[in-house]
Amino acid sequence: MGLAFWTKHLRRMRTAPLIRTSQLTTNAGEQSSPAFSPDGQRVAFVWIKESGGERHIYLKDIGSESLTRLTNLPGDEYNPVWSPSGKEIAFLSSSSVGLGLYIATLPPSVALRKVYIPGIVTHWHNGALSWSPDGKSFVLADHIGEQPSSSLYLIDIET
Repeated sequence: MGLAFWTKHLRRMRTAPLIRTSQLTTNAGEQSSPAFSPDGQRVAFVWIKESGGERHIYLKDIGSESLTRLTNLPGDEYNPVWSPSGKEIAFLSSSSVGLGLYIATLPPSVALRKVYIPGIVTHWHNGALSWSPDGKSFVLADHIGEQPSSSLYLIDIET
């Protein structure tokens, strides 16, 4: 019985289709937190260059080698998320001037909108931010006050 199972299992493994992979970035350093644009043509991601320094958000067109830096804020940026329309990207930032949840309008410009000031950096490497399908709110993992654990908060963008 065991040999028949393994034989059948091995046959399925040999006939399973291979998963095709393509390397999107070849930049020295660490790239993380990728997020597809709603139309699937671009990727926003966090990049720490090989020389170290701060985390910044970059945009890459699929099939192109060119990169565009989204912002010029001091400090580290985390967790880019696309708006449902694909016209904006929200992200979290931590710098000497404080914490913030920002929205950048595309194409990138100097005008950023700070929509919220988080309590502390909470799970920002692990998908702490999500944009609602209707584009009117965010869900954010955050600490408020002296709470020992984080909670999820709904943030209305329009208020």
